[in-house]
Amino acid sequence: MKFDPESSLARLRKVALGSAILFSLGGAILGLPYFLGVVGGGTVALVNFDALERLVRRLTAERPGPLSFIGVFGLLFRYILLCLVLFVIISVWHANVVALAVGFSAPVVAVFVECGLYAYRELTEER
Repeated sequence: MKFDPESSLARLRKVALGSAILFSLGGAILGLPYFLGVVGGGTVALVNFDALERLVRRLTAERPGPLSFIGVFGLLFRYILLCLVLFVIISVWHANVVALAVGFSAPVVAVFVECGLYAYRELTEER
């Protein structure tokens, strides 16, 4: 079976967004701090997932010479910004930390779903 990374990435995005929305609805049932935590964690995780995807595309693209200092600084800046956003979500919004972790795990659920689909297709494919 041939692996298509573009369709897999599109599926990962859809499942991650769907699981973030589903987790947010569950958090809304438990109250506002849980809802804010799940929404904040899911938003940060999905934005981080997209940024990592762009970074991998840039790193694997054909280019002359080594990676520039600005590219490395951009990666460092992104992680500093990620820490700052998480700090604001926890300290200003007073979001529940467990709910934040649940929202932050939305891309993880998408990766497990994608691995399961790939394994299912491999097992059911005729040889």
